[in-house]
This record gives sequence, C-alpha cells and structure tokens, in this order.
Amino acid sequence: MAEGCLCERWAAGEVAHGRVLMVMPGKRLLIDAPLGPLQALPVVARLAFTLKPAGRGTTVTIEMRVAGTAANGLGGPVDGVLREAADRLARRIDTGRP
Repeated sequence: MAEGCLCERWAAGEVAHGRVLMVMPGKRLLIDAPLGPLQALPVVARLAFTLKPAGRGTTVTIEMRVAGTAANGLGGPVDGVLREAADRLARRIDTGRP
C-alpha cells in the first residue's frame, strides 16, 4: 500500500526503514529507503524491487539509488545492508523462515 511503512520492531526498539512510494502488484515496489548508514545523512534513497516471470517462478531485481554528497564512499556499507536483506528475503521465500 502506498504510504505504508517498511518498519521493524524488536525488544529494544524499532525503526522505520522506509516509506512505500509505489506499488504495482506483481511488477514493482518502490520505497523511499535511506537504509542503515544512510538514515542520519542528508540524502535521497530509492529502493526498487522489480518482479518478472521466469519459468515457473519469478525473478526479483533489487536496485538502490542514492543521491547526495554525503553518500559518497558509502557504497560498500549500503551494498552490505542490501545483500543481507536480499539473502533474508530469498531464505523466507525458499523456506518460510526468517
């Protein structure tokens, strides 16, 4: 749902990772998402999930775009956050476990 929150809660706190900007069921999800090390910086960050049929399954492409001078040099840490999230998503889809 547009304007939805990509949020996480745990015993010691909670965080809003992003705000949903666009939902095209079965095709695309776009989130305003300054993840991890970007949250405290003056940047704009867009996280897109694109879905395409692939045989009997679906291919999910994840793309992150960040704009702002403060984002320079943060490619590695942001890639790490996205890699961990993609691995968790794949595990959840494949096994049903987080």
